[in-house]
Amino acid sequence: MENYHQPQDLHIMYVTADSFPEGIEAAFKKLERLVGGSSNREFFGLSKPDRGTIVYRAGVLRLNPEEATPYGLETYIMEKGNYITLTVYNFMDNIQAIGSAFQQLLHTHQLDPVAWCIERYTGNDVICMVKLRDKPE
Repeated sequence: MENYHQPQDLHIMYVTADSFPEGIEAAFKKLERLVGGSSNREFFGLSKPDRGTIVYRAGVLRLNPEEATPYGLETYIMEKGNYITLTVYNFMDNIQAIGSAFQQLLHTHQLDPVAWCIERYTGNDVICMVKLRDKPE
């Protein structure tokens, strides 16, 4: 596990999956149909428990403040700050490793209690991240 500092807020527009984990692939395909699957876009997965289920959002970094509107997409702000991370290399060879990574991360002390689990896709790898609680000033 590694610590990571996100220097600025990131605005992510997203499609919510109909189910978890079954609906993840369809959500990403829908997102790619809307905005394109260009390799120069940064894609994210966002997940959080909600009333006994997992809410999953397939996301992409917004290029400008107006980009989400024509697609009818909502946005999520990945807040600047400190995160605990674990990288899954060649994730397509072992997709289950993403869940295992988050199980490890969620046992970390000082997690932000309202933070989403964030998957940050970088080529063949995915960085699994959870925001840490801000330290009192």
